[in-house]
Amino acid sequence: MLTASTVTGEHMYYMAFWFAELDSRVDAAGQRVFNLSSNGNVLKDAVDLFARFNALYIGYQIYTGNPHGPYKDKVVIEAYNAPTSIYPASIAGVEVLQLFDHAMNATTPTFSLDGTDCTS
Repeated sequence: MLTASTVTGEHMYYMAFWFAELDSRVDAAGQRVFNLSSNGNVLKDAVDLFARFNALYIGYQIYTGNPHGPYKDKVVIEAYNAPTSIYPASIAGVEVLQLFDHAMNATTPTFSLDGTDCTS
């Protein structure tokens, strides 16, 4: 389970996940099968990388499409095994982008690496 805390309030999010089968013990479809969820909502079920590519070391991205949420105060991402899976779920990377309910412009503050205000 991956939990990402965000600013207080309810927000919508875009999500993308990256995968690659890196374990040479996985040599057939059905050995590593898992589901993805976010805050209890199923994003993708029956992810089986070996079945998709029939090979190791090939990258794959799953973009969940429409925004998800609104989620209040945090995003909880879970990858859980299908009942018949031999190996646990494996995610190489996750991208979670918070959507803003207002246009970002020069009056929106941004901060430099040292924390000083760089508002235009």
